[in-house]
Amino acid sequence: MADKPTFPSLSWYYLENAYPSDGFASRLFFNGLFAIKLAPGLSNHPPMNKIYFSLLTTLLLAPLAALQAAIPIPENPLSSLKPEHPRLLATASDFARLKATIKSDPLAEKMSVAVIRQADAILNQPLPQHVLPDGKRLLQTSRDVKERMQTLGLAWQLTGDKKYPERAWKDLEAAGNFPDWNPPHFLDTAEMTRGFAIALDWMNEAWLPAQREQICRWIINLGLQPALDGYRDPKTHNGHQLRSTNNWGQVTNGGIGMGALAIADLHPKEAREALRYALECLQPSLSRYAPDGGWDEGYGYYIYAMEYATGILSSLECSLGTDFGLSKTPGYSLTPEFPLYLDGPCGCYFGFADCGGDHKISSIPYVGWVAARFANATAAASQRDKAVERPNAMGLLWLPPAAGQTKIAEPARVKAFSINAYCTLRSKWRDRDAGFVGFKAGDNKASHGHLDIGTFVYDVKGTHWAVDLGSDNYNLPDYFGKQRWTYYRLRAEGHNTFVVNPGQEPDQAPKAECPLTLCADRGNASVAVGDLGAAYPALASAKRGVRLANDGSLRIQDELDSEGKEASVLWFMHTPAKIEIASGGRSATLSRDGKILRAELVSPLDGHFESMEAAPLPTSPNPAGQKANQGITKLTVRSTCKYNQTIVVDLIPDGVDVFRLPITPLSRW
Repeated sequence: MADKPTFPSLSWYYLENAYPSDGFASRLFFNGLFAIKLAPGLSNHPPMNKIYFSLLTTLLLAPLAALQAAIPIPENPLSSLKPEHPRLLATASDFARLKATIKSDPLAEKMSVAVIRQADAILNQPLPQHVLPDGKRLLQTSRDVKERMQTLGLAWQLTGDKKYPERAWKDLEAAGNFPDWNPPHFLDTAEMTRGFAIALDWMNEAWLPAQREQICRWIINLGLQPALDGYRDPKTHNGHQLRSTNNWGQVTNGGIGMGALAIADLHPKEAREALRYALECLQPSLSRYAPDGGWDEGYGYYIYAMEYATGILSSLECSLGTDFGLSKTPGYSLTPEFPLYLDGPCGCYFGFADCGGDHKISSIPYVGWVAARFANATAAASQRDKAVERPNAMGLLWLPPAAGQTKIAEPARVKAFSINAYCTLRSKWRDRDAGFVGFKAGDNKASHGHLDIGTFVYDVKGTHWAVDLGSDNYNLPDYFGKQRWTYYRLRAEGHNTFVVNPGQEPDQAPKAECPLTLCADRGNASVAVGDLGAAYPALASAKRGVRLANDGSLRIQDELDSEGKEASVLWFMHTPAKIEIASGGRSATLSRDGKILRAELVSPLDGHFESMEAAPLPTSPNPAGQKANQGITKLTVRSTCKYNQTIVVDLIPDGVDVFRLPITPLSRW
């Protein structure tokens, strides 16, 4: 048996193995540099050098400290175990309060009706089967079982009707008799373990002693044992998966940790070892919320990670009365800010990386839990407003209470997140027609990242005009390997940014890290600037600024310098709108759902608009099997940069007077 890796040795394992080829040290520098550049003028005053150096050192070391100064987990983390059930996600008193809330809160009552209806529908669904549709993943089956156990378990808690645990047993028996829970793709194992844990815990009173023991055996043999094999030997495939620092770290360890807590009263030995490992290996992934609650993998993977982070942390509190301080991990308390600011006014969020696409906003129950835990009334109210759209068991369980007479603070109009360097700007809150921009400088090495440095999305007048296409099929050849940058949706040409001298090679530097240098509310407009130079080795420098005026109009300004070398530049904006180019190519009209958006090419004078298909350029790679980008067209600017080139595009919603702003250098924004 391999020696158990402990902290701080685990911390150095991540430093040496988590990012073997992407410059982990430079990631630390990028986080620190970004924050410092947002401190206006700090580095420009020699008398403040000592303060500057101190701040720089603190910011550079903060992410490293989060790994090194890990929270110690006791040898026996179960010493304060509460033997009674339920104790995962909620306690008996929590369920009692929920019943009272349903009687007094119309929204909770409406959602409870929906959850009971969902539970009744499960009664007639086919039993789960051990099927890997793509030959790799059991994940959909695991998620179905987990969702069924949460829905049936909550229905049992609310009604006491035995038909729900009776049906749950049939599903448990079917999945428990699978040959395995597909540990080669350990997300599948972790999600199934969580589902079985909730079934054992929430419906504990309904089970006979033999049934409880059988569920425990399934959790141990098919969930905890494969995990323990990986925990004990980090060099194995399972060991690597369980030590991931991206969303996998929270999903795998959160699921296993909940399984351990569920069986802890009946099988303390197996539970103790698995829980201790899970909580140790969870921490490096939790540290990625630092310093401001952002998530570098994009919106969808933020939700996925949060489901399991809140799952294990809330279950620790309910089961042990403590989470050992894990919820105090820097940045975690700020995570409700992420969807609050990335949600656009017309119902779509700012998507980037493999989580893009024209996806609709819905409630995130896990954010509701964190918002309530850390008294973020604004984020809690936002989640409550969306909860009824897709009611489910967790949404009902963690429904934030109505604000009542409490005054909800107005969020800022601008918000920047340091990890992956992205920000959002908006003209106003609580107005579907408001202007909204998501803008990203970023890190092309980020997990699930695309070559999307400089990309933006844009909403105004209740319409999503500039969109992100999102991921392609994960089963495409070498999607996460050497062929990743051959796929259109992952290349810069598949985003709302620009490409320089397009060809077969990656159209941005795959290892580029680019900071935001400005993000500010100027009163009459909100502005952001990114230094994109590292993404474009053919240029001496490249900067992009976005300016969202209070009337909802948007300026995108690019300042490029090729140092005398001629460079071909193509500027792109993907849109579901119909594009009509005016004679001369200096303006265009975009129309969608009866709405109009005008595009004006302010600079350069020799440039022009084109309308292009959302497809690879003739000079680009074009592997078979990629998703079709139906209904999407690209507004394009074609230009040539010979020395210094400034590309300025104004987007003006219908009803707003066309007022040609002078071109102001980004350094003066």
